[in-house]
Amino acid sequence: MVSRDFDLIGAEPTQTVDEVLPELLHKYIAVYGPATLADAAWFLGFWKDEAKKLRSLPLDNFSCFELHGNRYYYIGDDDTADIPELTLLSGFDPLLVSYTNRSAVLPAEYKSKVILKSGICNPTIAVNGRVAGVWNIKKGEPVIEFFAAQPKRIKTAAAEMADFIRWRAR
Repeated sequence: MVSRDFDLIGAEPTQTVDEVLPELLHKYIAVYGPATLADAAWFLGFWKDEAKKLRSLPLDNFSCFELHGNRYYYIGDDDTADIPELTLLSGFDPLLVSYTNRSAVLPAEYKSKVILKSGICNPTIAVNGRVAGVWNIKKGEPVIEFFAAQPKRIKTAAAEMADFIRWRAR
């Protein structure tokens, strides 16, 4: 028997969208920034009319920069020292799926190798924060494919990371 003590069907919201929107935007930027307001609107599932609300919010507590005519917001210092030289990302990683414009991290010429026509998003290899290849475990073995030539140390480290993941997944 289902308890009626926790019946959400008749629950009324305690805050309006306009009241929670500043906090939602702050949390999105804290996790996914640098990002544009269009990225935040897309991530939050806003239609164009709803997205306009984001532009009316106070944005003074965010740092920002412009790149290719887009304004990117972030929290904290603009310090790229935290970006690892090499990262293996999962399929559907937020680095790729949380933004409307992926050009900062995914060169256009490689998009079809990463995001398939079926909508599947392959696991990727990021070098200095930009997608440089794909990886996977096939028939129990790591498979690494870089889109362009990479230094031997990068190829070796990627293979070691994928092998480590293979062993951890067993």
